[in-house]
Amino acid sequence: MKLGIAGASLAGWRSRWPRSGRGAAGRFGTSSIATAPEAFCAWDGGRLPTEAEWNYASAGGGEQRTYPWGNGFPNPTYAVFDTTGSAVVGSKSPKGDGRWGQADLAGNLGEWTLDFDGAYPEPCHDCANVESGSARVIRGGSWWQPEAEDISTPPRTGWDPEDVTDALGMRCARQL
Repeated sequence: MKLGIAGASLAGWRSRWPRSGRGAAGRFGTSSIATAPEAFCAWDGGRLPTEAEWNYASAGGGEQRTYPWGNGFPNPTYAVFDTTGSAVVGSKSPKGDGRWGQADLAGNLGEWTLDFDGAYPEPCHDCANVESGSARVIRGGSWWQPEAEDISTPPRTGWDPEDVTDALGMRCARQL
């Protein structure tokens, strides 16, 4: 199975999403859609990527890159970090792009994954923690991260989906 991970326009989604009536809960069922990022990806024909899928894209698959563009230490020409706000998606392309051309896997906005925060079993091969928990895993770092290491591929952060911030966004996964 091939899987693509790509961003989509939140502004376009908000303008066409039902303003009254059934909305997300009625359209997708309250038990299947837990967060706005999940609802957005479902509306866009995809879903949130698992943490393993997100990591595979960011690390360049088997290349295991430190940053999506490789192992070179970032500066402001590669990624949006240590600044006062986010930038237009792709503003650092193509220099900061991942192996398969994805923009902003590091910096700009931290990205929601489908996984709940918690320990993974050892050994873990493509495992996902999607059954239960309260905090979801965020990957990629954001514009407010002060250190370049904070936007590298490995760091992960648990975040309460109810805690809204302008430093988080999403990327949707879908079969190709």
